[in-house]
Amino acid sequence: MSARGSLSNFLSPSKAVLILALSISVHAQSSSGLSGRVVDSNGAVVRGAQITAMHLATSTVRVAKTDDEGNYLIPALPIGGYALEVQSKGFQSQRVEGLNIELGRTIVQDFKLTTGGIAEVVTVTSNSLLAWSQYRGRIIGALAVIVVQALLIAGLLFERSMRWRANRQLAESEQQFSKAFKANPQPMSITTLNEGRYLDVNESFLRMSGGAREEVIGHTSSELNNFEVPEDRQRLLVEPLLKYGGVRNFELKFRRKDGSFRTLLSSAELIELNKQKCILVASSDITERKESEHRLAELTGRLLRTQDEERRHIARELHDVTAQSIGLILLNLAQVQGVAATMDKKSKDRLAESVALGEQALKEIRTLSYVLHPPLLDQAGLVTALKWYVKGFSERSGVKVEFTEDGDAGLRMPPDVEYALFRVVQECLTNIRRHTNSETADIRLTQTVKEVFLIIQDRGKAHHLELPRNGDGIESIGVGIAGMRHRLKQLGGELSVETDASGTTVIATVPVGWISYDSSSAS
Repeated sequence: MSARGSLSNFLSPSKAVLILALSISVHAQSSSGLSGRVVDSNGAVVRGAQITAMHLATSTVRVAKTDDEGNYLIPALPIGGYALEVQSKGFQSQRVEGLNIELGRTIVQDFKLTTGGIAEVVTVTSNSLLAWSQYRGRIIGALAVIVVQALLIAGLLFERSMRWRANRQLAESEQQFSKAFKANPQPMSITTLNEGRYLDVNESFLRMSGGAREEVIGHTSSELNNFEVPEDRQRLLVEPLLKYGGVRNFELKFRRKDGSFRTLLSSAELIELNKQKCILVASSDITERKESEHRLAELTGRLLRTQDEERRHIARELHDVTAQSIGLILLNLAQVQGVAATMDKKSKDRLAESVALGEQALKEIRTLSYVLHPPLLDQAGLVTALKWYVKGFSERSGVKVEFTEDGDAGLRMPPDVEYALFRVVQECLTNIRRHTNSETADIRLTQTVKEVFLIIQDRGKAHHLELPRNGDGIESIGVGIAGMRHRLKQLGGELSVETDASGTTVIATVPVGWISYDSSSAS
């Protein structure tokens, strides 16, 4: 029997009353009582009078004395005939016989004494006096127990009512969760934490996995070979859940029944079912989105490569054709200036102005050609190209730029990496010139065995972290920091921008495989 059942049985009020009645009945069968009051002939109480009751059959003697009120009580007397003897100082001792104590009855024996003996004896038989006087404590105790029992039973009933209400709410909540779980359009599953055994899945999960319910429930993800790599479950699910209790928006590759993979964006919670730790996973199938992103990345990559090739082509045309043509024009103008002694002053001034404009145009075309695609980048590598570019930028903008590099072991980076990092520097310096009030900037290029770190830092207040896609000057040619981030991402790298009160810091990280590079092969 449970502890709750034993307590309920103990607290039964009917049983308590029954026990009380049995106790009174048993006690009443073996004893009754005698009580009364002793006064003198004038009605004054007699204190300290001794009343002796002797059982005639057993010669058992019980003695009592009167109190300050003249009352006496001899409780719990066995039934039968008794002889009474009354003794008090100043009064003659007297003996009274023939008292019969009956079952459950009390004898009220009052005495009025005189100096010559007993003047008057009054005998009253009563049931209620004995019941109350003899069993008063028990009756009060029993009533108290019944009251306490009633209060405890009321508490238990209240607790039972609250528990029933909580269980009903829990059942309703579980029912609502079950409906939401089954009707959710997202694939959902509940698995055990340790083994990864499927306890329940919804219809969306079955459609996504391509399996039937009986083929999934009761089996582990390892048995079904759901993960691309078996270690993915421990790395993506178990470890983060044990550490944080929940994990949000992580991507994983899920193997379907036919062996194909779906890309899922999942969130998981650690829950407890039947005292067992389990994992609740809700996922969104983002396979089509990832494929679209991949196609977009490929398209963007082709666009950037096409743009780079076009820039290189334009730069060559400007350098090899346009700049050469302007140079020839300047030579012709110089020859004209050599024989311009016969010209008037106005013609000479126009000729000098034409020469100055030609020289300025030639300088700008060469600068534009270099910004579009620096030839030193192909011929001498990233470090040399950056030194040349930083020097020219400082001269044109007035911003003092300090360039440092370390870790150069004489090997070249792949051309795509060099070109991407050069464009990052180009975009960042343009951002510093156009959008901050910084007068200085630092560029640090660190080369390790596996990675290249490029850090550009200014000391101004940036209003825009990314450049507009189009500018009105030569330095703004490019697609902004967003384009550079995408370019580095295609190379397996990343670009981060941090801004605080001291300025803006741009950090580019690219993994590289060093190559021996023959500059003569660069076109």
